[in-house]
Amino acid sequence: MIAGTWIALALAAVAALLVAAPLWRARGATRRPPVEELDEARELQSQQEMLLSSLRDLEDDHATDKVGEDDYRVLHAKLSAEAIAVMRRLDAAEQRREAEVASRTVPHPGPRPLGRSQ
Repeated sequence: MIAGTWIALALAAVAALLVAAPLWRARGATRRPPVEELDEARELQSQQEMLLSSLRDLEDDHATDKVGEDDYRVLHAKLSAEAIAVMRRLDAAEQRREAEVASRTVPHPGPRPLGRSQ
């Protein structure tokens, strides 16, 4: 009789775990963005830092006459355009993440008026 009770409890525990497992997986999946999105964001941030650093170096080189005016204009325009494109991609990725989070949250009904109970 006792062995039968233990077997029944074990089967009930296994059944409960099987039912609850998809719920745990779904909850864990919404906490973190996919690895690909994180990798893309890191890569874009790295590119942005590199381009901004290159622009600062170019400014310094131009100020010390290491780079002529014509070369400076061409390089500045190219680096600026690349930096702007990367910043736009970063902004778009951030907006996608915010929209995804907003779609998963329940809106709060707002504050209740003070004074009277309803």
